[in-house]
Amino acid sequence: MHKVKNDRFGYPQNGLHDSWYAAIRQMTENLLSDCKRVRRRSRRGERLLREIERNRAILENVPCCMVNFDIWEPNIIVSRENGALNLAWIDPERSFWGDRMADFVCLDFMSPLEKKTAALAAYNSEADDPVLATPEETVRWAVMQAYLALIMETEKYYRYTLVSFGWWRNVVAAGMLYRSAFGALREHQ
Repeated sequence: MHKVKNDRFGYPQNGLHDSWYAAIRQMTENLLSDCKRVRRRSRRGERLLREIERNRAILENVPCCMVNFDIWEPNIIVSRENGALNLAWIDPERSFWGDRMADFVCLDFMSPLEKKTAALAAYNSEADDPVLATPEETVRWAVMQAYLALIMETEKYYRYTLVSFGWWRNVVAAGMLYRSAFGALREHQ
């Protein structure tokens, strides 16, 4: 999927941008606006926006490709045909044009990028441009980990009530994702 390229970034339905920095900034601002619409504030989302600014030089130099951003076991279909492995990904509503590091967040989303050795080895065996978990790639991955946390934090206001399991799952998962992301960003200042 990352071999499908584009020269514009973001969600097509929200308008595309000339750089990944501009797109992820707008995507984050949109989620913060969603919070405000229900009279909530995300301080950690605001911190993510500051991290995006601080890492602007890295984010402006990201190549653009198709990103699924919802890769987890129920959305991956694997079959064999004549000994060949066929993969299909379903449920593309979170797909956008952007940074391929986002898809490494969803695969075992609590593991640091450099510890995703099996996923990286499998990816790199087929990729035109391998992922090496460089400091820049780690920053990009951490930004997307915090972005996923902001999605989970925001969606709880729209999808769940305070007494539902989904609300508390999102509270706990978002907190863990934010801690991991901001820790990685702190290490790569």
